[in-house]
Amino acid sequence: MYLLVVGGGKVGFALARDLIQNGHEVTLIERQPERAQWLARLLGGAVLVGDGTNPETLREGGIERADVVIAVSGHDEDNYAISRIATAFKTGTHVIARINDPRNEEIFRRIGVRTVSSTRTIAEMIEESVPQP
Repeated sequence: MYLLVVGGGKVGFALARDLIQNGHEVTLIERQPERAQWLARLLGGAVLVGDGTNPETLREGGIERADVVIAVSGHDEDNYAISRIATAFKTGTHVIARINDPRNEEIFRRIGVRTVSSTRTIAEMIEESVPQP
């Protein structure tokens, strides 16, 4: 399976590393050249320097053949832009986006994007852990 991961922070790096270790073909897009170079050394290549909110960068990363596009930058706005572009490129591509503010979840869902929110997950865990009167 071919996966395009956009955002080379802690989450993007760990995700790309694990996917590669599980035998998947992965390209990681990172905006900062120095960070991308460091990531490429750790991941054995498979890193593209560029702005993931730019359709040309996504095309260069292979979005047209990607089975899954994963937007994990630290900014909901960027992840939304990446998701919009990904859903416009190819019908049938699965798109997953990290969101920081759970209030943004609905706008992602309207365009058919699955979301992951650590904020929501932690809040739900707290609610389950605290006894209700």
